[in-house]
Amino acid sequence: RFYLQPISQAKSSVSNTLQLRIGLQRDSIGQIIAGYGVTYIAEQLRLSPPDYLSFPDAGIDRNLDLQVSMFASDDVMTRQMKQDEIDISILDDMALLRNGATFFDDLSFGSKLIGMASYNISGQDISIVLAKTSEINSVYELKNKKISVLFGTNSHRFIITLFDLCGYDVDTDCTLINEDSRTASNSLANDSIDAHICCETFALQLEKHKFAKRLANSQAIRLPSLRGIVCRNEIMRDYPQAVITYLYYLIIANYWFLSNPIQAARKLSQFTNIHSTQILHFFDVNFGSRVEPTLKPQWSWLLKTLNRRLEDRYNISKFDVDFWVDDYFLRLTYSLLGFDYHFQQVSFTNEFSNSYFVDEKFSKYVEFLNAKMVS
Repeated sequence: RFYLQPISQAKSSVSNTLQLRIGLQRDSIGQIIAGYGVTYIAEQLRLSPPDYLSFPDAGIDRNLDLQVSMFASDDVMTRQMKQDEIDISILDDMALLRNGATFFDDLSFGSKLIGMASYNISGQDISIVLAKTSEINSVYELKNKKISVLFGTNSHRFIITLFDLCGYDVDTDCTLINEDSRTASNSLANDSIDAHICCETFALQLEKHKFAKRLANSQAIRLPSLRGIVCRNEIMRDYPQAVITYLYYLIIANYWFLSNPIQAARKLSQFTNIHSTQILHFFDVNFGSRVEPTLKPQWSWLLKTLNRRLEDRYNISKFDVDFWVDDYFLRLTYSLLGFDYHFQQVSFTNEFSNSYFVDEKFSKYVEFLNAKMVS
């Protein structure tokens, strides 16, 4: 227990409660569970824990105050991490690389990738949508067009990679506009853009409301899309208990969502402007979506590959991805819960069997949380 205690006095309020500040990218559905899901779980277990539940003897700060904020730009999140205004950021894969490169460039090595919020193993979660009257029939016809995408997201990385494979340069062979899907719906209706790149869930929504149509075969490339969790090194060094507590609640939040996705999606929609049906669609296992936090060797390989492809573009320089990836605290959290980290690390499934959880009380967490939602 000694090494789990904070090295220095925590930055706390009058009540001496440590606050952990978490940032999310706006309109990234895949980050919701690791943000608002975690805070909901923490609040329920802190305010009204049932008598039969007990926290592990070491490593968990049950009074940790988790604060979540949403940002329109990943650049703002990384700047605020450098300025000690955010402790943990949840970012899509391109933004992850920009975060890692930024901290490596000034030799501060100030952030670490400590886990995954979610991922899509099949790469089927991104689509290209066009105006209803568009005559574009293939990805090659996107050259010299006005294309909007929310910068820093997996969709942004998708269009860059797609143009590279087509032999185009996204910086010179199209006009790229930073725009979220809600704004893009008006832009498509007004013909001010030719195409919009977004997640499959938002693409279906735009199509449903007659704003746009999807480009056939728009999923020409299928790279797994990642949404990772980066933490400031200072927090990991000075307040390790806070990091372990966050990861502890993250594992419970994932299991809570998987055990009752309909009710969980309804609860999560209360914290965001995203409808529960969109949350359910996004995390549908049939589309390859997974929610489990282990850092797999495949993710290191994918991030290193993307780092080479995006080197010296979009403020991403080449850096030591292997050094940046750090699952020490996640492994420790799995150990506290009695889980086999390696078993989950080599698996690409959402499913958790009851026999896999050594501590039977863990399943009771979910029973308690589901009962709270119903009440």
